[in-house]
Amino acid sequence: MAENIESVFEKQKPAADKQSENQPSYPFLVYESREELGRLEEILGCLRQSKTGRQLIADAEKHQTAIRLDSGMRAYGSYDEVTNNLKINAGSDLNRQGGTMAHELRHAQQFQKGILMDAYLDTPKSYIQNQSVIEADASATAA
Repeated sequence: MAENIESVFEKQKPAADKQSENQPSYPFLVYESREELGRLEEILGCLRQSKTGRQLIADAEKHQTAIRLDSGMRAYGSYDEVTNNLKINAGSDLNRQGGTMAHELRHAQQFQKGILMDAYLDTPKSYIQNQSVIEADASATAA
């Protein structure tokens, strides 16, 4: 019996080997090539170096937020709360992509955890003030 238990543990691979088997480390990555997957993994790897980054990724995974690169963007990135999709500009450098992903993941967190105010009830002035607070919060998280 002890041999059976040992053989079970020998066959199990640690979670860190997931990506080495060509499986994404984040299950909701959307990519068209191995190069895109590699770049997305590189960005996620940068974020995983901090506690905040790991929490942003964990929350996004919990809410099944799709993450993809987009070569047709003018902005650095975007998060669409209706489709729960996050896009990162494929043409940006790695540092910009990492900061942008953190920023956009924070926006995803804001929507998913109900931090945002109701824009339909805002006056134009309060809407601008609220949007400023939301952007400042996401920017501070990404810093």
